[in-house]
Amino acid sequence: MGGTSIFSRAIRKLTGSDWSHVAMVVRVEEYDTVLLWESTTNGHDKDVQTGEIKRGVQLVPLSKRVSEHTGNLAFRLLSRELTRTEIGRLNAFRHSVKDKGYDFDGLELLRAALDSGLFWSNREDLTAYFCSELIAETYQAIGFLDKTKPSNEYTPDDFSVGAAPPLELQGGVHLGDEIVVSRESD
Repeated sequence: MGGTSIFSRAIRKLTGSDWSHVAMVVRVEEYDTVLLWESTTNGHDKDVQTGEIKRGVQLVPLSKRVSEHTGNLAFRLLSRELTRTEIGRLNAFRHSVKDKGYDFDGLELLRAALDSGLFWSNREDLTAYFCSELIAETYQAIGFLDKTKPSNEYTPDDFSVGAAPPLELQGGVHLGDEIVVSRESD
């Protein structure tokens, strides 16, 4: 996703990406709808797990988020469905972090965006998550991403088609091309 807020524009500028937000589309057995797994500063939608409107880690109806989104929007499909084991890992991780807030550490976000590693490295702090950190940590929990790179070193751009280097997933999966659903000019 690429929002229109000043914060979204700053993320896109710093990372050189079209995207300022990343989330994961999921279908969870206990809910009868397609959902969006994300960590966001937006506190507009009720989290289906807690029933609360909150900022941070949340699971919200995809249809509502898409209909209310004002910026660019695209998705990438995994090359295969998750196995039962992978679904179990996803659900266990989802339940373990459902009450985590949004990580507002601007310096951590800046370090992830600059992705240098020459002068510093981000110390992984999983008390709160920014969007790409949550998705990277989710992929690591499922077994799709190696854990040698800390989850807080990922930015939305790392999940895009134009990422350099491209995101390398494990477990026999890869992400497909970006499918643009909605695109608004800046």
